[in-house]
Amino acid sequence: MFVNFSMPEETKNKIVESTLSLIDKKPFPQVRTKEIAEKASISEATIFKYFKTKDSILDNLVDKFLAIITDLDLSHVENEEDFRNALIHFFTKSYKINYLSRRIFKFVLYICMYKQDTFFNLNNIINTKLIEPIEKIVEIGKNNWGYNKKIDTKINVRLLMHSLTFFTIHQGVFGAEKVDKYDMDKAIRIAVDNFLKSLK
Repeated sequence: MFVNFSMPEETKNKIVESTLSLIDKKPFPQVRTKEIAEKASISEATIFKYFKTKDSILDNLVDKFLAIITDLDLSHVENEEDFRNALIHFFTKSYKINYLSRRIFKFVLYICMYKQDTFFNLNNIINTKLIEPIEKIVEIGKNNWGYNKKIDTKINVRLLMHSLTFFTIHQGVFGAEKVDKYDMDKAIRIAVDNFLKSLK
């Protein structure tokens, strides 16, 4: 019998953390709510107090991922140096390989492969809150910072995003860092600098 003395938000986080821990070991469809409850040291009924269905936990994980991946502030950017610093700060904070990001990126891979509706919604939000703001700054750079007006802004921005995303997944999720580890901060600086060079 489980006795839960936790605060509501703490209990909710324990459910999410336990789910992430379990999908580290097997695909989400194979994870049962009974296992999540045991991992979180709560009753199975408590899970459904916070989440109507098991898939609702996925929705919460999507929200957590979006909070990490769309927290980009470009409001203070007035020149290319500001732009560079903002991008490096964002990627360093959001793509840092740690225990939580490792599991969240693994979860996102699952979403991409098995939950296409959720993936398309996720992709639309990332485009709106992350990619399009970067594209707008690049367009400003074409008029003010000497960026080549003939370059394809959409492709260049997506190459930056996807190269760093896959690099992070390759290192942290696929486990390449165990045999071929790189300085992530250095990798981010190189990627951002190469991106800015490609705009000229």
